[in-house]
Formats: sequence, structure tokens, C-alpha cells
Amino acid sequence: MSYYWAGRAYDHETFGQPYEGEHPMLRCVFPYRDPLFAIVEIYDDAIRITGRASEIVGKTPEQMGFAKAGLVDPITASVIDRNLVL
Repeated sequence: MSYYWAGRAYDHETFGQPYEGEHPMLRCVFPYRDPLFAIVEIYDDAIRITGRASEIVGKTPEQMGFAKAGLVDPITASVIDRNLVL
């Protein structure tokens, strides 16, 4: 699992003290409520990726005015399903 690192410019409180005092870098990410992962199935003629969705805890990137130059996809708490034909 990996949270999106927004950096110190977007420092914000999500979990409060004393937890953020012990883990100050949490103030610089957009954390997810649940773990995110994907299941990858490989077949002779295809690859199927089944993702998982959750939600961002606390303020969202939009609420924080976060904009990442050149970012193609929006920051979401999800792994998108994919089907690839070989």
C-alpha cells in the first residue's frame, strides 16, 4: 500500500495528536481508509487485473487545492480493473 505523497506544502491534520506527533509524515499524504491492492491473473491470451477501491481519509486533494503538473490521472483511492489481450 502506498499513500500519495503531497509534500510539506500540503501539510494537514488527518489523525490528530498524539498519532501524528509520532508519525509526522502522515501530515503530508492523502491516506486511504483501506489497503489498496490488485489481483493479477495471467492466461495464455490475456491478463486480468482486478483492483480494489477505498476512500481518502480526511481532506481530499481537491479540498486542499492540490494540483500536480503533468499528472494524467486524478488522485483516487482505487486500483482500476484492467483487461489486457495478448
